[in-house]
Amino acid sequence: HILGVMAYVNELLRDTDTAGGGESGEMSARQESSMRRKALRAIGELVILLGSKLTPHTNNIVASLTPSLQGSLAATALRSWIILAESLVKTTLVADQINSLLVPLLTAFFSSGDEEARSGAAEAINRIVGLHKRNIKSSCDKVCSIPDHPQLEIAFTIFQGFIGRNSLRQRLSSLLQMLKAKDSAIVFCASRELCTLLQTNEKQITVWKQAFMQDNANIGGTDDGAASGRSKERNTAAADARLLNSISEALKAACSHATGSHRLGRQASASCTACLSVIGIIDSRALENNARSDSADPAKAAMLPGRVSPTLHNLQDEDERLEFACTLIVDHLVHAFAMAPSPSVQLCAAYSIQELLRLVGFTKSLVQQQNQTTSDSVYGGTKSATRGGRRKNDAGRRATSRVNSAQDERLIQRWSLIPASVQEIISPLLDSKYTIQQSGRKRTDTGAGSRTTCI
Repeated sequence: HILGVMAYVNELLRDTDTAGGGESGEMSARQESSMRRKALRAIGELVILLGSKLTPHTNNIVASLTPSLQGSLAATALRSWIILAESLVKTTLVADQINSLLVPLLTAFFSSGDEEARSGAAEAINRIVGLHKRNIKSSCDKVCSIPDHPQLEIAFTIFQGFIGRNSLRQRLSSLLQMLKAKDSAIVFCASRELCTLLQTNEKQITVWKQAFMQDNANIGGTDDGAASGRSKERNTAAADARLLNSISEALKAACSHATGSHRLGRQASASCTACLSVIGIIDSRALENNARSDSADPAKAAMLPGRVSPTLHNLQDEDERLEFACTLIVDHLVHAFAMAPSPSVQLCAAYSIQELLRLVGFTKSLVQQQNQTTSDSVYGGTKSATRGGRRKNDAGRRATSRVNSAQDERLIQRWSLIPASVQEIISPLLDSKYTIQQSGRKRTDTGAGSRTTCI
């Protein structure tokens, strides 16, 4: 039912062409703006009404509010956003869920040209980081970095208190993963922190590169203990240099985020370029020589860049098809669904997840069987201590009767392996009814027989 409500709200929020001109056109535009404000306020009221049942629908609500975070509706959207964040305070959130609350606000803060909208976004960021200290602390290595900015001072100070305990290597490794993200806001914030980190630790970075580029011949004639110690130091320096090289490659790739029409993308590209100027050039020949020495070990050789073993998927095989679908959902589509920049993009991810779940046979009734089997097992185990195990045996017989086939049992076992946070997101899509149909939007002049598909 909530999916239907959100679909109706999204229709109210969708931009429509104002018919006519003059006073009637202006009146129609004012009415449309008023209706959209009411829809945004209604989302906040819906959040309050959902209460403890809010979590599975958080991503739908975020996607509906995100397009309105910039422009004339920003203040209204931000109020509902804060209500959403406050309602999730007692909920344990993983890194992707925290990022879904912070990244759209950071995007609005750095992209918006309206000072009032920027100020509102900054206030919301400071508020959310303060509310969710516990969740951010447990996932700070994967949560989007908060940049050092006067308007974000509160959030920045809190975040630095969590990541300050990490070593330089640990933080660089975390930032490397953020630089590979497809979201410009995450790349921009990570590259800004990286630039500051590199400048602050410039001496250490230089030592890493120099140690790695030293000639190996200078260790001859030493005793085994000294040679072993220097070999360990050299291996550590090589690992550090490889980390810097990986960061350089990630920065080069991240520069492609720049587009002519995307302001934040251009900022991310400029920030990545600044990081590259600080790192400098790493001796690629030394990296190649070290890689050749590692190739003697088959285990290491299999992990070298460029050594990609072909992976084949037989989708005619039921086991392969199930594993492929679950991997695609868990590792890719759920993230795209959670971080969708707009309802239309999220609908595409929702439709894809829905169809994959149906393809392999996951249904709402099957998942309910798995949940009931688990609760029956716990219930029976508790009663057996006081009533001789009679209820436990009854529960076991009921659970067995529910599993109609080996296929159902295999699906139930695979569902239990999906992380709980992912189950929350995809459970509403087990019985959703998204379809591809002809769009009701205004046709363009591309031909009388042209069709525009939508979900």
